[in-house]
Amino acid sequence: MSNPKLFISYSWSNHDHEQLVLQIATELTESGVDVILDKWDLKEGHDAYAFMEKMVTDPAIKKSSNNFR
Repeated sequence: MSNPKLFISYSWSNHDHEQLVLQIATELTESGVDVILDKWDLKEGHDAYAFMEKMVTDPAIKKSSNNFR
């Protein structure tokens, strides 16, 4: 069985929120989840809209809606 694949989408509202998202992503990765995060996977110069569209349409990525505050 392969590791679950998860894309984390979040608002860039402030530095503290960004750090929380990075902490959650790191903990998930350490627990065996294949996390896709713009800070790690969207390379400079690549099309951010195409990246987001791929994340939404990729059937291998689990879909969930959560709000972290």
